[in-house]
Amino acid sequence: MSPDAVLDPLLRDPTGLLRRFDGAGAARCFGFLVLLALGGHLVYGLVMGSFAGGMQWWAVPLKLLLGLACCAVICFPSLYILVCLSGAHAGPSQVAGMLAAVLALGAVFLAGAAPIAWVFSQSSNMVAFTGFVHLAAWLMSIVAAARVLTRGLRHWRARSSNWAAVWLLIFVVTGLQMATVLRPLVGPATGILEPGRRFFLQNWVETVDADLRVSAREDGE
Repeated sequence: MSPDAVLDPLLRDPTGLLRRFDGAGAARCFGFLVLLALGGHLVYGLVMGSFAGGMQWWAVPLKLLLGLACCAVICFPSLYILVCLSGAHAGPSQVAGMLAAVLALGAVFLAGAAPIAWVFSQSSNMVAFTGFVHLAAWLMSIVAAARVLTRGLRHWRARSSNWAAVWLLIFVVTGLQMATVLRPLVGPATGILEPGRRFFLQNWVETVDADLRVSAREDGE
């Protein structure tokens, strides 16, 4: 099995890819999906780090991969429970494969959007605006990857696919909070992590307020 044999069905026919987790070759397919997920997020992490430069060149990609791994581990139990509640005939290994496919497809989308995000990040000095661009790209990648969940639930004969939306909401909120824990991901940094605890909405409001104060100061000069 080659990487192309995983990437093409991931983009065109997720159901055909998920069928591989029903038989032999599941481990190899899972490995390729994990590599795609890590590679795509690494590329996008470099784009995010390019906004501030310096230590952010390596710190942001590293933290993005760490955050991805933590979110996958944290959200896997809830995904498995919701898959079972949907009535789907899928075991833990099949659900893990579906999660890997979700993350891989999202990563492929982010890698494709990386040049666009780079243009916006290099044409603005406002942290909040640049953060909004990255947030929008990430949310669109989640929407694109949602089809893997719905196709997977249908393939494993779930009674309802509504649980997919519930889990996606859990994953998005967890991802936003994880990004806040690992801040700063956008903007200059004096250390790898900022001290103190923040709720992601609080952190966003504070970032916007700081940008407005800087903008007002520059206008006053």
